[in-house]
Amino acid sequence: MPVMLPQIALSEFPIYHELYGDKLSGLELWRDYADLPVLEKQVITSGFPQNWTAPAVRDALQAGALEFAMTSGTTSDRMQVMRKKDWWQDEYRRTYRYNRQMAAFEVGGDRKALLTTAVCSNTACFMDLPTYEQRITHNTLYLNTNPDPNQWSKAEIERMVSELTRFEPIYIDADPVYLALFLRALEKFAIPMSFPLPQYITLSYELSTQFCRRFIREHWDIPIFDLYGATEIGYLYLEDENGVQQRTRDLSAVEYAPFDVERGLYYMLVTSLKNEYMPFVRYRIGDLVKLDVAPDQIVAGQIHDDIPVAYLCGRAKDVIESPSGRPVTQGELDRSLAQVGDSVLFYQVVVMQDNLLLFRYVTRTEAPLPPSEQEAIRACLIKLFEHVCDVGFVREVAIAPTISGKFSNLKRA
Repeated sequence: MPVMLPQIALSEFPIYHELYGDKLSGLELWRDYADLPVLEKQVITSGFPQNWTAPAVRDALQAGALEFAMTSGTTSDRMQVMRKKDWWQDEYRRTYRYNRQMAAFEVGGDRKALLTTAVCSNTACFMDLPTYEQRITHNTLYLNTNPDPNQWSKAEIERMVSELTRFEPIYIDADPVYLALFLRALEKFAIPMSFPLPQYITLSYELSTQFCRRFIREHWDIPIFDLYGATEIGYLYLEDENGVQQRTRDLSAVEYAPFDVERGLYYMLVTSLKNEYMPFVRYRIGDLVKLDVAPDQIVAGQIHDDIPVAYLCGRAKDVIESPSGRPVTQGELDRSLAQVGDSVLFYQVVVMQDNLLLFRYVTRTEAPLPPSEQEAIRACLIKLFEHVCDVGFVREVAIAPTISGKFSNLKRA
């Protein structure tokens, strides 16, 4: 049985009656874990919230003790969740202790700023223009109010700088693209940085590209930690002070299921008991990881918390097959491109018809790619995608986010 994971009465939840059937009789979660079916998103959302109304859930709803939240994503795959009010405060405490520097952060006492999509920022959603005071919750300042950070005006950047100066957060949690665009805008508009640097940054909300991380580090010489999780289950990984991805194990367990075993690519199946009103068992979160272990070390139906992750690969639904049928993940794409130069800041690879690729890019200086770097990127993409005939290049002023506010580095035309 994984550390700090209790038994739980799944029989009280209608969703598990439907999913498990006769297996619920006498079920002990960790004894019978390997025999339980995988929990898919469509099962979670079908009939919500009735399929989750255990007696404790009904009591909490009547007492007004629950809050509702939406996961990020496109309209078609967003999920509604319910949990106790201020649930994230406990999750921050559970997670930060896996990093020695962040363990000193006093949740609810020390000040933190968030820079991410304006659609939703974990516990706050703003569709209008809230005031500075309205954007502070639990000593956390939500900075962004614009759905497209490419459209930030000089006045908006000055407003954020002024608020950071006034608020003085010791920690900034940011979407890597949003933070890179913010730093770039400071240069573009020649706005002096009047606020003191935070003690450290976490990069979360979407896959952090090596180009963005490199750019941020060059501008702010402070510790940067990757933080990975999801609205419905909380955090699963936090980079520690030595650059190692730590499994944040409290009340959760991770199992790896095959995606492309020969190349070490696996789905994550997550069991999370952090939210007593929506416990998830063997939940296919939809993201992929790269593992550097022999396939025989990954046994189906076993918890794999002790197996380190080489790197995160992004969402399975964003995987693109090469002309030869080889799946290409966002993580593999980014690791490959990061080795061939540093002029690029943002990019998007578009798979066209007739085995052609289009490489849309924004450089740090807005100048075209140097010919040598362009050829290196072309060779990299042809090798990665196999049997691609050619690669076209388009220099962009900006690459727009998707409707969710996040950015797509790999897509089909």
